[in-house]
Amino acid sequence: GCVYIVDDPKAVLKKFKRAVTDSETGLDAVRVDREAKPGVANLLEINAAVTDRTPVEVAEQYEQYGALKVDTGEAVLAVLEPIRARYLELMDDRGELARLLRQGADKAREVASVTLDRVNTAIGMLPG
Repeated sequence: GCVYIVDDPKAVLKKFKRAVTDSETGLDAVRVDREAKPGVANLLEINAAVTDRTPVEVAEQYEQYGALKVDTGEAVLAVLEPIRARYLELMDDRGELARLLRQGADKAREVASVTLDRVNTAIGMLPG
């Protein structure tokens, strides 16, 4: 599965709820084991990445996959929401988007020109 920044929040949660785990139950079911439990390990790693914890720390919080899936989806949404909101804002203001793109291009051109000058000097070419 893949989560896109522009995905509707309900679609994101649905993707996480449908994530593949396994049928193991019990206290040790939610654990980091990439070989035996790749789907669970993936959820734990995603959750850890967006909550600034380790996968082992995340695993210690859960005994069931359902809660892990929901919490991981919600944690991802919390990280994506400001980015998604800004994206939607820029899509509604094409003038501001164009201004920011011009500004970025100007900055990239400035940085690239320094590198290009160094390359031209290094290979003995005259500046254009």
